[in-house]
Amino acid sequence: MIRKVLGVLEHFDRDEKMTASGVFMLRMTLVAIWIAHFWFKVGYRGMPATMKFFGSLGYPDWFAWADVIAEAVAIVMLACGIYVRTLCPLLLIILVPATVVWIPKGFYFVNSGYEFMLTWCVLQVVQTLLGPGAFCLRLPDRRPEFAATAD
Repeated sequence: MIRKVLGVLEHFDRDEKMTASGVFMLRMTLVAIWIAHFWFKVGYRGMPATMKFFGSLGYPDWFAWADVIAEAVAIVMLACGIYVRTLCPLLLIILVPATVVWIPKGFYFVNSGYEFMLTWCVLQVVQTLLGPGAFCLRLPDRRPEFAATAD
């Protein structure tokens, strides 16, 4: 009986048919996190407060606008699964400084620490390594076609 259960579990553990769907779920989780982050800056606090926060960190006001625009583009691209392996590491340009802001408050998120931000950075790297997964738009292949030449 135990051997049979272990056999079923081993088969389930090695089955990779659902891997692309799992990668898609990770991508959609990142989309949801980016939407929440974007909405907090634009809808909840508003851009004047966001610009003031960026200013308190020593950044010019236009950085806040650049950040919000980059996040909006990232949300659409991630949702569609376009250029995921390029986009995800580029988003670390936003996430790493955001993580650094929270380091003085400690590790744990309950104390406004950097735990969540660090996890978010790691998830971006994992998505980079895995690619877009299932349900992504495929852009046309623009590689030149080389005709086979006979000597």
